[in-house]
Amino acid sequence: MRLWRLAPASQAKVLDGVCSKTNGSHWTSPGLAVLVTAERLTLAALETAGPRLSCGQDEGYMQVLIDVPVGRILSVSRQGLPGDWEQNLAYTRSVGDRWLLSCVSLMLRVPSSMAGNACNVLINPDHADHQHVRILEMAPFGFDLRLDAA
Repeated sequence: MRLWRLAPASQAKVLDGVCSKTNGSHWTSPGLAVLVTAERLTLAALETAGPRLSCGQDEGYMQVLIDVPVGRILSVSRQGLPGDWEQNLAYTRSVGDRWLLSCVSLMLRVPSSMAGNACNVLINPDHADHQHVRILEMAPFGFDLRLDAA
């Protein structure tokens, strides 16, 4: 399975999920490492633009194409989520934290709170199959300057 992530250039080659450990993610609490990826590069850009601007990170970014072994992947269905799940971090983080700590699968497909029917894929760096996750290609990624004016 091929997935995308955008990362600050200094973190682009690191697949240990440490970037999300400081602030958490929509699906995991601070203090827990998880690699947040997207099924499409455009979604990775959308998901990264907000945190990038709020953190004031001016460092250059890299687009990273990752190859993940196809195996057991769990999915969170939109239909099973409460109506306010997109704003309810306590709920989404409890779902993601339970999955992450269980180590039951390498990946968890979760709905994007920013893009309709698109999905992100969380990768557990503590799962035994994480050793098979590899980078296929990397290239500089430039955010459109109009985003900075927003």
